[in-house]
Amino acid sequence: MTHFPVSLLPHWIQRMCNFGPECYPLPGLPIVGRNLKMRVFTRADEDKRQHWAKFEESYLAKYNFAPRNEFENDRLFERLRDRLRIALDNLSGEMIGYICLQSVNGDPEAAELGICFSADQVSNGYGSEALRLFLPWAVNTLALNRIVLDVDVVNRRALRLYQRFGFRMVGETWRTEKNSALMERIRHGITIPGIRCRRNRLELLSWRMEWNACDLEE
Repeated sequence: MTHFPVSLLPHWIQRMCNFGPECYPLPGLPIVGRNLKMRVFTRADEDKRQHWAKFEESYLAKYNFAPRNEFENDRLFERLRDRLRIALDNLSGEMIGYICLQSVNGDPEAAELGICFSADQVSNGYGSEALRLFLPWAVNTLALNRIVLDVDVVNRRALRLYQRFGFRMVGETWRTEKNSALMERIRHGITIPGIRCRRNRLELLSWRMEWNACDLEE
């Protein structure tokens, strides 16, 4: 088995914090694919994502970003500089999604992944292309050995995507979520697999999934 060096992710997160609020360098970016461009996430992107189309599915409401003023977005951008965020543009130059990457406490060779797209851009193959561009970059440039993520079981579309790329379920948990619209549906007797109400709390079943760098060579 090929030996991979210790992850460079913490190093680049620290480097990112030393740059100004507009932009920071990341090695190997931008990367241009068939339909997507992967580049650094800038302060201007914080505003752009708030104008994305909204999800109608109540269980995806947490991905509908509420409008904020400039001061609030400045603070949010600074607060989220403890992670790498990578913008995903279509070939027209419109940011339609982004990738988030955080360090995993206690494991310098791992990172936690999150992917989000505008509601009107899902089911167009962008998620697959984003992972095809991202995974080799994460392994070869950031020297990541392992990538983990959490996905709600009710989000079948995302679950199928990760399984197709070799992510394996390594654990599951019921986690509490605040979602009044979804809670109202459950209280009215609507049954949704992977969602339950216990002690007047809404809970979603979430899978912990894992991908290993050695899978890139198979």
